[in-house]
Amino acid sequence: MALINRLLVYTPNSIGLGHLFRTLAVATGIRRCRPDLDILVLTGSSLPQVLLKEGIEVVKLPGIMQEVENESRTYRPRHLSGLGIDHLIRLRKKIIEDVFTFYQPDAVMLEHKLAGLMGEASVLLRQKIAAAGKADEFALIHLSRGNLGRLGIPRVFDFDSERYDLVDLYDYHYILDDASEAAAWRILRESTPGLRDKIFFLGKTTIKTRAELPSRPEVLKRLGLPDQSIILASLGRHGDISGIFSRLLGACETAGLMPDRQLAVILDPYLKEETREELERLGRSVDVIFLPFVFNLIELINISELVVCRAGYNTVNEIQLTGVKAVVIPEHHPSGEQELRAAGLSGNIAVIHEKDVLGGGLTEILPEVLNRKPAPSGYDFNKYEIGRRIIEDLESWAARRQPSS
Repeated sequence: MALINRLLVYTPNSIGLGHLFRTLAVATGIRRCRPDLDILVLTGSSLPQVLLKEGIEVVKLPGIMQEVENESRTYRPRHLSGLGIDHLIRLRKKIIEDVFTFYQPDAVMLEHKLAGLMGEASVLLRQKIAAAGKADEFALIHLSRGNLGRLGIPRVFDFDSERYDLVDLYDYHYILDDASEAAAWRILRESTPGLRDKIFFLGKTTIKTRAELPSRPEVLKRLGLPDQSIILASLGRHGDISGIFSRLLGACETAGLMPDRQLAVILDPYLKEETREELERLGRSVDVIFLPFVFNLIELINISELVVCRAGYNTVNEIQLTGVKAVVIPEHHPSGEQELRAAGLSGNIAVIHEKDVLGGGLTEILPEVLNRKPAPSGYDFNKYEIGRRIIEDLESWAARRQPSS
């Protein structure tokens, strides 16, 4: 009989969709190994259907967004603006607590933030402390993308007049990166020898493996695209998106890349309406194809001749897996996370910063990248191996806590 039958996953969403897709990759990786396992995800993402399509149940938390364009980078309700952020966090915390109480998971996984967004998942940490050493104790897992940028990691947690190290509360710290590429992960640098035994580098992941990618004709038919070479642009929604797009159009024209190629633009689901309208206005003269959010963007990346994109964890992994040529424009965040990731890219990928794009730098870099001799992709990220490792660890954890006969 299986010792782990219910998994509860918490993932925050306040800026983009990266956390949701990492959660999806890990959950489906686990599901392949244990199709009978119940998985319930708590998320504030506006796209819970991404998980539901894979048969993964979701409890939708009211949405929160971070105002990354402002220096304060404050949080606010995405839709329920009349509540105020403190009230909304209390509501989300109550939902999280009630779900835990009624679901009674054998394992709880928190993605990204150790105590959740604005500490809202602290209710799960309290449950772990209360159940420690008892029959109803559950395994507690932290899931991280690895590169957390330059910001410090809050580690102090106060509960019932006691002070705990957040990191020590967890049974496992899984890092979705290679040890050599996660040097910025401060928990590893600051850890004690005992804690290091809980830290595991599982390698990078994508939502699909290379073997699962469909053929070019299949993708073109499903998306209604012409059978032409594709320059794919996925510019996110932060920074001067209209300015970047305008420079991209100008660079394509100057370099003579059109009309032999089709420029396809992915519209971020959180993009401001006025920005969306400006992009569509700019793109009319050259017959740009605008696509709404694409669930399996990796499939479109795989059949593109060139990708112009940001330096998010998921997108960079998908580019590396497919081996497509790419021009990466890291978003600027106070953490420096995207800049740090972009600094390590090479081969088929060129990096240019937003200020250089706005200064006209794409005119030179686009044809240069297209004319590069293709470098073979040496990557084969496997979410199923990651899922197998996680579930085996959790079953071993549970077995050690079974009373001896």
